[in-house]
Amino acid sequence: MNIEEKNSSQLVYELKTLIEVYFKKHPDLSMHAFSKKCYIATSTIRRILTMETREDPAPSTVLGIVSAISKETSIPKLIKMYDGEIGKILEKKYSGIQVEYSVDLVDILHDREAYIIYKLAANNKGTNRQEIINLLGNIANNKIDDLLEQKVLFEDNKRLFAKKGISLPEDLSLRHLPELLRFVNKGSVFINKSLYLNLSQSISKDAYMEIGKIQSDAARKILSIVNNNDNVGEIPFFFISIIDTMEAPTASETCDDI
Repeated sequence: MNIEEKNSSQLVYELKTLIEVYFKKHPDLSMHAFSKKCYIATSTIRRILTMETREDPAPSTVLGIVSAISKETSIPKLIKMYDGEIGKILEKKYSGIQVEYSVDLVDILHDREAYIIYKLAANNKGTNRQEIINLLGNIANNKIDDLLEQKVLFEDNKRLFAKKGISLPEDLSLRHLPELLRFVNKGSVFINKSLYLNLSQSISKDAYMEIGKIQSDAARKILSIVNNNDNVGEIPFFFISIIDTMEAPTASETCDDI
């Protein structure tokens, strides 16, 4: 590692080396084409290659890069394939999770309606064509047919389901966050069913870390309720957990991923 690279982490250096080796094997591949292959912003790839970031990339970024390079979709296999900081960050985030990562699926779910349909079909009870049409309009009919043809969805007893055990990058869910927020306070299952809080304030680092821990603990408890088979039902529930700062945070100031 040369003197200009010392401010970047070992993880960034390992990713840089990995990408450079891949580019040498594929000299005709552009950075833009590679970023599309990983479903990661070209600017992120560029910062890694130039060592211009002092922050560790998100686990989903690491996952996208190594999956695209290795052509492996099984996350447990990817964890075993990589040593060093790459292996450590994958194990920390994804250890014990028997899921796959599909760049092709991510590309398909770039579409707004396809993403919402997939989210509904991925629920334990799945969904059906009429429920989706009621939600999205008649445009959903062709979208459903396309997703069935692409084998993103499958049909069982007139209900639509999505394959289980697929990991999607945080960037994709953030892109479609406005679509999910459209449903806040618009359902009819309960009176005052939505819980929504929008708050901003200047606080200390200690307060930020304490809030992060509370949020993380609460999210884990909610996940345990949702993942309990006894709680499977008909309500298409969604939950969003976000805290952040309106600034560019440093690596040392970020809370651990849930």
